[in-house]
Amino acid sequence: MHVHPVHHVRRLAAPRALPRPSAFFPALLAACAMSLTAAPSSRADDNGAAKVDDGFDLKVTKGEVTVTAHGEWHINQEFPWKLVVGDVKLDRSKFELAEKTAHVQGAPPGSAKLRGAICSKDVCRTLERDLVLP
Repeated sequence: MHVHPVHHVRRLAAPRALPRPSAFFPALLAACAMSLTAAPSSRADDNGAAKVDDGFDLKVTKGEVTVTAHGEWHINQEFPWKLVVGDVKLDRSKFELAEKTAHVQGAPPGSAKLRGAICSKDVCRTLERDLVLP
C-alpha cells in the first residue's frame, strides 16, 4: 500500500458569524443607497453639457438630447433608443444614430427619461438617465 506524503495542509479559518440582521441590513441599505447616488458621476462643463464618466457625454439643450460616445465606446444602433417626456414618446425612429453619436430633437420641455446603449468590443452598457429638458 502506497501512502501519499502530506505536503502543506492549509487550515480553513472558522466561519465568522454575521452581524445580527437588525444591525446589518440598515448599514447594507445605506451603503447601497450611497453607491446609487454616487455613480455614475456627472458634472457640467462651461457649455452646459453633462459629462458622465461611463464612456459617453450627455448634452441636453432646448428640445434636444445628444449622447456622444468616447474612447473605444460606440453607439449601439440596434438598441431601441427612447426618450419619454410626459406623454410624448420619441422612439428609435426619431433618433439620428451614428457610430459615435445619438441625437434626438423635437422633445418638449419637462422631465424626461432617456434609454439607450453603448458598446465597446464585446461589452455593451444600457444607459438610463432621468433628464430635464429646458
